Amino acid sequence: MSQNEIIQLDANFARWKTTSGAGLKSVEPFLFYAVDNILKPYNLPFEDVRYGITDHANDGGIDALYILANRNTMVRDNLDLAASGTDRLRLIIFQSKSSESETGFKADDIDKFARFVDDLLDMSKDPSKFNYKYEGHLISIMQTYRSKYLSIAGNFPTVELDFYYVTRGDETGITKTEQDAIDRLSAAVRKHLGDSPCNFNAVNTQSLLKFVQKRRQRNRTLHWADIQPLPIGEGYVGLVSVKAWYEFLKDPDSEELDELIFESNVRGFRGNSTINGNIKKTLENGTANFWQLNNGVTIVSAEKLQPVDAMSVSIVDPQVVNGLQTSRVIFEYLRSPVASAPLLVNDTRSLLVRVLRITDETARNDVIKATNNQNPMQVSALRGTDNIHRQIEDLFAKYGYYYDRRPGYYRDKGVAIEKIVGYTELTQAVICLLMHRPDDARARPGNYLTFTEKGNAKYKTIFAMDSRGNAKQPLGFYLKAVQIIRAVDDFLESKQIEPSDLINLRFYLAYFFCSEVTQKLKPNAGSILSIDSSLINEQLEKSYPLVVSKYEKLASAPDVNRDSVAKGSELLKELEGILSEKYQEDAQVHIAQRSAKVRDVLRAAQVK
Repeated sequence: MSQNEIIQLDANFARWKTTSGAGLKSVEPFLFYAVDNILKPYNLPFEDVRYGITDHANDGGIDALYILANRNTMVRDNLDLAASGTDRLRLIIFQSKSSESETGFKADDIDKFARFVDDLLDMSKDPSKFNYKYEGHLISIMQTYRSKYLSIAGNFPTVELDFYYVTRGDETGITKTEQDAIDRLSAAVRKHLGDSPCNFNAVNTQSLLKFVQKRRQRNRTLHWADIQPLPIGEGYVGLVSVKAWYEFLKDPDSEELDELIFESNVRGFRGNSTINGNIKKTLENGTANFWQLNNGVTIVSAEKLQPVDAMSVSIVDPQVVNGLQTSRVIFEYLRSPVASAPLLVNDTRSLLVRVLRITDETARNDVIKATNNQNPMQVSALRGTDNIHRQIEDLFAKYGYYYDRRPGYYRDKGVAIEKIVGYTELTQAVICLLMHRPDDARARPGNYLTFTEKGNAKYKTIFAMDSRGNAKQPLGFYLKAVQIIRAVDDFLESKQIEPSDLINLRFYLAYFFCSEVTQKLKPNAGSILSIDSSLINEQLEKSYPLVVSKYEKLASAPDVNRDSVAKGSELLKELEGILSEKYQEDAQVHIAQRSAKVRDVLRAAQVK
């Protein structure tokens, strides 16, 4: 390794700390920097990267842990995998040595991976019993893996493990002692998962620099099949051979599917769904007119389409906005043993492809929404294309915040992490403070985003819009809600409580605090917007002991899991009881209003 590479990495890290990493709290900067760059191909939002950090006392040597479904869907405890057709899980586990004096790869550290996965992968072990061994947040992620794996066990899911051991040294070799430890790690995985893929990555300065320097391929060439495409406006419609499409999707560095080409596609891969099964059967049957049996795919570019010759077009920053299911099935099929080399050479089947150049963002969002709203969806990032979210994004920008309704957009611009507000973060804040449901904010935020009848109704309560798509609530409320939750996080961090308890308490404390400071049982958006920010810490000090005491009381019951207390209804009932006694008048008004609404509904029904 050259000294220049060490200088380059140090310089890039130093710049990152003053830009993206500026203001980063409660996370060791080099760990976050390394993890975020290594996870770059999965395009995870910053809030998901932060969620997977487990670098705390009593972490068993595990600094970060991520569970991904079907390659790039972050799995948390509120994600319903059973309904998604998931058939693949990827576990990504990190150790990071941030000190420049901690160089080299040590067998003892590799053995920590092995001991941990022996606990993680053994389905007969209850992670909640490991509180003597691991810190609470790590246990919570372990519990999530166990419960989600069991929920899809009938799909016979493939589980792939990636281990990353990151140091700031320049060592390049693995000694026999360390290789023996890697072998023990592989054996620990095989013990529970048989021949599941297990990848160990020793990441030194040179290797990490490659992750840092990796950029999305901005320019790709699409080759048309047999006949010239039909030009339509600023775009084309034509046939592309299945083989050429496979090559177009491939990451030239890794030979894997390039996930970043799907950044604008809001639909997650649906695994072993009926539709995907039928696509695969069509491929296996060797049907020559594949394009007649498939809806095809849509590529959008906001920049430039340039014909190379009559049979190919160069596309700057192409995004596949429709056809993710088809693309993944084709890619997996053509790289599988079933698709032999002769098939790749002689396959004459084609796929219908639309290529569109759309520079107007609103029009581009309309295309994305229209082309992805044809089948039921598990959780929708399509919501982020609604006009209200563009309004929220514009308002946030006026106050120095960046609403990441398009995950990764502001990361690419080098915006400081602490100034980026994630889509899930905003949704949880609004559920907690506007709907007065800290339990839903903690455990069930996805229920407010689905396209089911109930999901649509819930979504309209938190992002209420008029007939023109404008926000019914004061836009400033959305920013205030985020600021309150973040102030609560800072307050709880100052108390130096367990990270898992912080996650469990944050919404309950915010809910209770807002009721106390507004002296209302159910404060509305206007009341919350009027809260004096200078009073927040003072009132949190008053609210905190009571909320914690109720939480600890419920959590201390025999065989009760602390996470289940936060996800259940009892803690909310306890706090509601306290508030309703203090603010009886407001409670009576609330009941009267509810009764009036019921009477209006009954009268309307009688008229009909």
